[in-house]
Amino acid sequence: MPETLLDLESAAWTGLLAQSGVADPGGTIVVCGEGADAVAHALLHTGGPPPTVTVGDIVICSRSAMPEPVPGDPIVAPASVDTVIAIRRWPDRAQLAPVVAELRSWCKPNGTVVLAELDALRLVTAQPSRYPAAALYRTRPDIARVVRAGAVSSAELGLAAIRARIRRPAVVEFERPVATFDDPSAFRSGIEFGVLRGVDRLGDGLADTLQALRLERYVPRYPVVIVEPWVALVGTASS
Repeated sequence: MPETLLDLESAAWTGLLAQSGVADPGGTIVVCGEGADAVAHALLHTGGPPPTVTVGDIVICSRSAMPEPVPGDPIVAPASVDTVIAIRRWPDRAQLAPVVAELRSWCKPNGTVVLAELDALRLVTAQPSRYPAAALYRTRPDIARVVRAGAVSSAELGLAAIRARIRRPAVVEFERPVATFDDPSAFRSGIEFGVLRGVDRLGDGLADTLQALRLERYVPRYPVVIVEPWVALVGTASS
């Protein structure tokens, strides 16, 4: 088992790209959205280009020097990058289509577009032995509904990709590491800190709910890696 969360995140993303037929993204990569900086460094950890420009939730990675964006100009110029990796960059379903169209416009013809999203349905319906958070969602279906409502489905990603003229879209399931824990005490502290999605919605009932759930019983041994199910749509930008 890799020792650090960075090792694990790197393995998850390089594995996803390899499984999608993108063995070496190379060139210029834009990583944007939720946790973009961490993902950019995870790719660098396994030989990807280094982050050179960061603006908000957009990280441009390139082995060549990149000019800083001029105020008023687009952060990413149209048809300027080889690969775009977007992690939940759409605020909601209503903005999914225009955001995906913009992401595709950043790619050079035949560039790679990766749209990554939490697989909320798989998460909330799983066995707790696979994803301990599922025990919480079984007990609190209201929290499960919130988690599901905050994520778009692979079908919605696919439709947005087709409308944005992303060719040959393929859906790939993968798992992203959330945290690693060396012992039961660290695991309990991490849960209370909010490692699992939806725990923050427990409010004043946090301690009582976690005590009743006894999530540590779903961890057979330590050290343990807590993961989430994700889905990625990978396609090619049209020329």
